[in-house]
Amino acid sequence: MRRLILELFLLLAFMGVVYGLLEWRYRDYSIGLDGQYAQFRMEQTQAEVLFLGNSHIIPLKAASDSMRKVRSASLAFVGMDLFWTKVLLNRQQDALPRLKEVILYADPEILGYNQTLHGQAWINRALFRYGDTLYNDRLSDRWMARSNFFRSNRDLSYLFRERNGSAELPIVRDRLSLPLDDTIACKVRAIENSRSRFDERLFPENLRYLNTILDCCKQHGWQVTLVRTPKRSAFLRYFEHAGIERARLKLDSLAKARGLFLFEPGWSAEDDRLIADPDHLLLDGAKRFLEELDSAKEHHARESGMGNPDSISFSITTGK
Repeated sequence: MRRLILELFLLLAFMGVVYGLLEWRYRDYSIGLDGQYAQFRMEQTQAEVLFLGNSHIIPLKAASDSMRKVRSASLAFVGMDLFWTKVLLNRQQDALPRLKEVILYADPEILGYNQTLHGQAWINRALFRYGDTLYNDRLSDRWMARSNFFRSNRDLSYLFRERNGSAELPIVRDRLSLPLDDTIACKVRAIENSRSRFDERLFPENLRYLNTILDCCKQHGWQVTLVRTPKRSAFLRYFEHAGIERARLKLDSLAKARGLFLFEPGWSAEDDRLIADPDHLLLDGAKRFLEELDSAKEHHARESGMGNPDSISFSITTGK
């Protein structure tokens, strides 16, 4: 019995030493999200436009910086869901003194997605230091989120690389990262977004988060523009189904009820050349998207007799 206790003690001591060494090894380790958040903090006090959402919004921020005079900031991160969108906006709402407009990602799959429940808990851990909360706020989750090692490694394949993809800032691409004829990758990504990481039972919860976000914007007097970014035609063939359509209708109804501007350009298969992979815009694609968005806002401002496009507050979807 004494020997067993001694062996268990030595095993626990060894594990403690290994854990301590790993924490020390990763004490200054930075992931891509940290670089993005540092950029946000540099821009937040001067920003008039906030890009809010997931990775589909990131190219729009880069395009805005290159073609517009208005200053902007971004709270858009890879895989971010509506829970974390709500948390981060609530956390930073008083640190945006010049903000006038929020451009918010509103593709239908976001209504059925939760990063923690859909195998993306590593994002939950990564965001913890910027929101001081977790979706599953258990003691074990907080311990992992505070750990340098567990926060820095999303899965076993990341453990001992000197540098890995998560340590780099997301790249806004100026050339295709996926051939236009690669329909397999489009199918895999579409099924992931619309089925394996999509659950209609999350609609009520995510609608509550979205309404909280919109209430926050209304409280501060920020104009909200809802956007749906284009996807490759092959992606859309496998993406659309009844559940996605129900999510789209719920978001459309919410936009109409709140008098929000909802923009979805009607791109065709010929425009796939402006989309880097199944569902992320190239920089040139993002520039065209913003040009069309600005044009649509100005057009409908004139049509409605409002005159000032900055004061637009109604729902619109362009071409399908």
